[in-house]
Amino acid sequence: MNFVYFVIGPVVKEATDWHADELLQSIDLYLIGKNVSLKFEQFVNSSLCDAFSLGYLYFLVLLPLFCLGYLIIGCNLERCFRGLFLL
Repeated sequence: MNFVYFVIGPVVKEATDWHADELLQSIDLYLIGKNVSLKFEQFVNSSLCDAFSLGYLYFLVLLPLFCLGYLIIGCNLERCFRGLFLL
């Protein structure tokens, strides 16, 4: 899963015509004084990254199971997706 993080950059750049990286980085520089990622890099360690990766993997496993469960018990699937995408 962490591999995807390193290769997703070009995909995200091609996904939309609206490129606001420079604008957002200038706002970060004005408000914080440097890039937010570099500012919070001091709090990151490998075990913390692994814990968040496992949590995200758990979410990715539960997401299709949750939708499948809604289909099996015959509940309103529209309500399911509305609630899911509100999160």
